[in-house]
Formats: sequence, structure tokens, C-alpha cells
Amino acid sequence: MQFQRRKTIPARQRWSKTHLKDIRCQRHMCSFTDGVAYTRFLVSDHKLAIEELRHANRSWRYVERESRLCRFCHAGVEDECHALLVCTGHPRLSRLRADFLRDVFTSQPDLRRMTSASAYDFLLTLVANHNLTAHVARLVYEVFRVYEEKELYVPPTHFIRADNP
Repeated sequence: MQFQRRKTIPARQRWSKTHLKDIRCQRHMCSFTDGVAYTRFLVSDHKLAIEELRHANRSWRYVERESRLCRFCHAGVEDECHALLVCTGHPRLSRLRADFLRDVFTSQPDLRRMTSASAYDFLLTLVANHNLTAHVARLVYEVFRVYEEKELYVPPTHFIRADNP
């Protein structure tokens, strides 16, 4: 499945308070750990490069958005859409995504037509579908676990050398 590339908007800019209240009501449908991961995904409080490299720290300088590359494939910006729906740089991600899409298309066959949309639009559709909350939350939890197993990719030009303050 191939999605169109599109720049994503941080979740905190996409969701109003009423959206978040509605999402809190949906969390009862998933396990605690899935729900925590899902909430972190929705409010952009996670360990993906799109958020982690937003600010400079002791180890690296500020990294521009387009340079916050995926730690597995280095082919795209490591944001929520890329991690959940696009990256093929780790075999476990591909398996998780294939299992997830099989379950989603089995329970919601009309979503198959959305695969020609951008990954961003498809992800918004998945999040908006209350019947899929538990499935999406589980995918988010599992994908975040895979990403947390490998160190964040920081472009070499952005590292701060210890001998050069």
C-alpha cells in the first residue's frame, strides 16, 4: 500500500478540547497501556524524532523538521504518520501494520477506498472512527515500543562536540 506524502500538523494543533474530551470517552475501549500510548500519540507527547528533535539539548542543536529523519529507514520525517503507516525500515513495523490493516479492513471494508489518500488523511479517518479506537491504540502502543528499542537518529551535523562548547 502506498500513501501520498504530506506534511503533518502536530496533534496539539489539530484537536480542539471537544475532540480530546470525546477521545477520553473512547479510551475505556482499550487496555491501560494502549490508552496511555494512544493519548501520548494524540497530544504529541512521544519519543518520535518529530517531537524529540524539536528543541536543542546538551547533545544536539535544533534540527529542522525536514532533517528529523526516521531512525530505521532515513527515507522520511519520523512523524506519527510515517511511523504508523509508511515506514518499511523494520520488519516488525511491516508485520504490525499488515495485521492492523487486515483487521481494520475486515471490520470496516469501506475504508479500503481510503488507501489512495495521503497517510495523514487515512490516519485522521482511523482516529475519527470510534469503532477502531482499540485497534488504533494497540497499533500505536506496539509501534512506539519498536521505535523506543532503537536510538534516535540525529544528523551528524547537528551533534554538539564535547571539545567545542
